[in-house]
Amino acid sequence: MRSQVKKTRHKLNVSYDSSDILLGLVTAEADYKISLLLNNILNIKLKSLNPVSSEPQFDGTDLYTRFHYSPEYNDLIYYLVSNKSNRLPLNRKFPNIDYFLFIKNISSTSDVDEIIRKTRDLKEITAVFQLDYDFLLEEKVLL
Repeated sequence: MRSQVKKTRHKLNVSYDSSDILLGLVTAEADYKISLLLNNILNIKLKSLNPVSSEPQFDGTDLYTRFHYSPEYNDLIYYLVSNKSNRLPLNRKFPNIDYFLFIKNISSTSDVDEIIRKTRDLKEITAVFQLDYDFLLEEKVLL
């Protein structure tokens, strides 16, 4: 049986001035397993969408898995996008991030903190980082 490794938590000072957040998740787990784990802890229902494609490389286009959830009763929208493909990361600024969890129209800072806390409590997640979501526009990633 594998012994529990103590996780070190570092607090990053990120100002909250938007209704959208982007979390970077580090994990060795497969995309479907991460989506199921997030469904359980966040009480959502992420479902697979068509993959995101990167700009064509020399020998083809990389595909990155994508999951989506949008409840009927509010404006929240969740996207889980893989940053890894067979060859290149989707975003080269964050090559060590395995998944991006993008949440649009979140109502308050306390909701953001609760999502981050719940996600960090998963033993399958090695690290959770709150990132600047503007990189999605810079990298032309369409969700």
